[in-house]
Amino acid sequence: MMMYKAARQVLERALVCRLGIVCDGRPYVVPVCFCAYEGALYFHSRTHGKKMDCIDANPQVCFEVDIDHELRKGRDPCNWSMKFKSIVGEGRATRCDDASEKEDALKALVKKYGGREPHVFAPEALESVAVVRIDIDDMRLRIN
Repeated sequence: MMMYKAARQVLERALVCRLGIVCDGRPYVVPVCFCAYEGALYFHSRTHGKKMDCIDANPQVCFEVDIDHELRKGRDPCNWSMKFKSIVGEGRATRCDDASEKEDALKALVKKYGGREPHVFAPEALESVAVVRIDIDDMRLRIN
């Protein structure tokens, strides 16, 4: 999916992505550290657990990120509002089985959160973590 400049900026600046998944027929939302890379979203996780079990069972996900929150006060509380930028989207989540893609995504995550040059990952470190790619089907940018 082509990402426009404003949407890319929101995804680059947002620190937390709220990931919506379905677990045993019920909605479940979990915050994840993420990055936008090569037109998709990526996050890392433990290899097993509720989140990964649910994604394996049903890869359809939704996601939400937001930045630049500012309370706008009015004359009375009914006129108050919140300034923000957000993205809400849908996609398909899959585990990265390709070692090269997995390592590249982890390097992009390190760069986003650590701000340093790409890290060299030991093979056992790569094996001990799951990396999930979200192929974006649709997303909407809202600027309020």
